[in-house]
Amino acid sequence: MHGTHDSVVVPATHSELLQGALMQADAKTERLLVDGADHLFSGAADVPALVETSVAFLTTHLTSED
Repeated sequence: MHGTHDSVVVPATHSELLQGALMQADAKTERLLVDGADHLFSGAADVPALVETSVAFLTTHLTSED
């Protein structure tokens, strides 16, 4: 998840490079660009929905299968 207006702290292209490396390592990855948001998601239309999306991804991929 990366804000499209995060050009000062970490440009969105960095998340693209990270995703590529994760894919090469066969890691589970999704990349969501948040239109108009900066590094801390200021400017995002619905921050609670972004948190929900993050929690859902982590729950799906980090939950133990025991």
